[in-house]
Amino acid sequence: SSPVMRTLSSAMLVGADAVGALAVESPSVESIIPIIDISALVTSDSSTEAKREVASMIGRACEDVGFFVIQGHGISSETIEGAWGQTMAFFDQDTAVKLGEDSYLLMTDEYPYGYSPFGGEVLSKGEEGEKSKNE
Repeated sequence: SSPVMRTLSSAMLVGADAVGALAVESPSVESIIPIIDISALVTSDSSTEAKREVASMIGRACEDVGFFVIQGHGISSETIEGAWGQTMAFFDQDTAVKLGEDSYLLMTDEYPYGYSPFGGEVLSKGEEGEKSKNE
C-alpha cells in the first residue's frame, strides 16, 4: 500500500498519518500541523512584506515541525485529484513494474531519482554522523 496523503479542502497535507499527526477536516480547525496561506506568493499584487511573512511562516514550520499544509496556492481541485489519482495508480502497481526492466528506475546513491521500495532507504549514515558529532 502507498503512503497516506490527503487533500484537505484547498490545502495539501503530505505524510501526516505516517508520523501519527492529527488529520484535520478543514483548514480552519486548530491543528498541530501548521496551515499556511501562500496566496501572497502566487498573486502579483502582494506586497514584499506579505511575501516575506509567508516565507517566514514556512521557515518556522520547517524548523519546528518539519512539514506543513498549504492553502491559497491557486491549483484547482481537479488538478490535485488527478495528481493523487496518478500517484495512487503508480504505487498500486507491482514493485517489479515500479522498478522497471533491469531495475533501471531504482534510486541509488549515484542517481538519487526514481523509485525507492519500502525499506530501501536507510539512515545509517545519518546515525554515524550523529555519533561522531556527539563524541
